[in-house]
Amino acid sequence: MGIEHVGDHPARVFPPGGTPADIAHYDPALFPYYHLCDAPAVPPAPEGWRTEARGGRLYPGEGELWLPEFVAAFPPGTPAAIEAPSVLHAAAPPAERARLAAAACRRLFAECLNRMEGK
Repeated sequence: MGIEHVGDHPARVFPPGGTPADIAHYDPALFPYYHLCDAPAVPPAPEGWRTEARGGRLYPGEGELWLPEFVAAFPPGTPAAIEAPSVLHAAAPPAERARLAAAACRRLFAECLNRMEGK
């Protein structure tokens, strides 16, 4: 059976240890969308993946991942969704979490645009 899906999440670019440049080796049709989050540069051991997935992700710009390169690896216009369950923001009301996440994404996309324009 062929590949139906590869990692679309910056915290888990597959195969493990991959980089955004690896995404170019796959058919863009495999990526109808991608998820955004940030995380520490060093991933947890496999037994910590569940904990990270449930509350250890960060909003864009709060961690050390290569998010501008990750976004640039997808064709222009590919939909993005933030998926960043974070204990750092768990106590904030939902509207505040949404505001913070949206602001983080706007900063990231502005950085991506500036890089594309050579600024």
